[in-house]
Amino acid sequence: SRTTWRIGFASYTLPIAAIGLMLVVVGIPAVEKHEDASVNLLDGFRAVFRNRSATAYLLAGAMATSLFSGIQVFNGSFLRQQFALPIATVSRLLPLTAISVTVGLLISNRLVERIGLKKVVYVTTFSSAVCYLMYFALGMDLTPSLVFMVLGSLLTGIRLATSSTLGLIQETRYRGSMMALTTAGMSLGGVIGALLGGYALLSYGYAGLGIAITSLSFVATFIYVFWVRSEP
Repeated sequence: SRTTWRIGFASYTLPIAAIGLMLVVVGIPAVEKHEDASVNLLDGFRAVFRNRSATAYLLAGAMATSLFSGIQVFNGSFLRQQFALPIATVSRLLPLTAISVTVGLLISNRLVERIGLKKVVYVTTFSSAVCYLMYFALGMDLTPSLVFMVLGSLLTGIRLATSSTLGLIQETRYRGSMMALTTAGMSLGGVIGALLGGYALLSYGYAGLGIAITSLSFVATFIYVFWVRSEP
């Protein structure tokens, strides 16, 4: 029933939110605030948008985020319709994406140390798009599809961790403004991914969905390689 569903959802999300709040309060040290009357939010935004590399980074980040947003929105229905899986089975498979993203976040630093920050960002942006394109468009059996789903999520986790650091390199003075615009760009990318993916799905099926949302990540890869700098 609806009541049972709501109770189950709340019993899961509320403790997680409380634990997260407690960790923030206890684990993150306080930072002294340094006032600067000459610096304001609009100055920061103007500086970011006058910076070609920073603007290119924001555009690429929004495009790359649209891919994973599309996965989050449409993955459950894809698994149910493509493989005729019951809801209970799909609910057990979907957490694989979150687990894989988490693993990617944890191992990202080692890859950066080996091949460099910017290279990790554009390589994972491109390779995750390839994985998801194959996942949606090739019509494979369940097992190889899940392999590509997990691999794409793992690469996405690596990209999320490393691209955030790359963003701070683009604008060193107004880092707060840069972080705010990065978050806004990711939110916009999420909306674009859901809208574009939904239109492509209705018009061309899941293969069209895969092509539509991964094409943005391929464009993002080009922007990362040629327009985003790797050093301050």
